[in-house]
Amino acid sequence: MAWAYPRLGWISMAEIVQAHRDTGKELNVDLAPVGLAWQEASKQRPGMNFYGPDREHPSMYGTYLATCVIYATIYGRDPNGSAYVPSGLTLEEAAFLQRIAWQTVQYYRAGRI
Repeated sequence: MAWAYPRLGWISMAEIVQAHRDTGKELNVDLAPVGLAWQEASKQRPGMNFYGPDREHPSMYGTYLATCVIYATIYGRDPNGSAYVPSGLTLEEAAFLQRIAWQTVQYYRAGRI
């Protein structure tokens, strides 16, 4: 699932979520709710910049969060405590992103978001 960015002003995050849900159901595939995790992490940590310089592609934070969501979706396992923390992220930042990823995947699968 993609995330919203300024150039996509014609579509809301809710519409992005619905389009991905519909496509996932139609294709009978699991969906990694990256956009929802991105939205929640941005809400909880507004100072953490998830966008790269072009304001569309992910920064290191956005990339790491997306990776944790995809891991949790594919393996059904909590990424918390992952041994890999990329250079540029603190252990606390990585733990925060891992927690958001796992919670988002769990809530999405349970139909709570």
